[in-house]
Amino acid sequence: ETLGFHWLAEPQRRALMRVLREELGRTSDRARLLQFARCWLYEHQLIVPRERELRTMIAKAIRTHERQLARTIVETVDPPLLARWRSTITEPRESGTTVQSWLWAAPAKHSSRQIEEVLERVELLRQLGVSSGT
Repeated sequence: ETLGFHWLAEPQRRALMRVLREELGRTSDRARLLQFARCWLYEHQLIVPRERELRTMIAKAIRTHERQLARTIVETVDPPLLARWRSTITEPRESGTTVQSWLWAAPAKHSSRQIEEVLERVELLRQLGVSSGT
């Protein structure tokens, strides 16, 4: 307190959760969100809680963000298109993984095969109308 720092009170906790949800629009990387939370706390002269508490807050913000995002998708995407997306992501690929797992997988290295696979993913998403959602 001598340096002007204070413990995190409930109003500041709610404010931190709000800015974490906003930051989730830019990144979903938990390490970046943790760093963002620490910086925000420092800028607001608040004592940084234990890391476990910050991680719990980040997990809660992610769950809230994902629920809101899912709700927005269901409310704005045409039902037939949404049904097509749902059926497509559960289809198995030749490798044995689902389309959803394949879409989520990060490229392993910068090889021509990996670049081809990224382009294949983009093309599938384009064919599914993901960019338009209608």
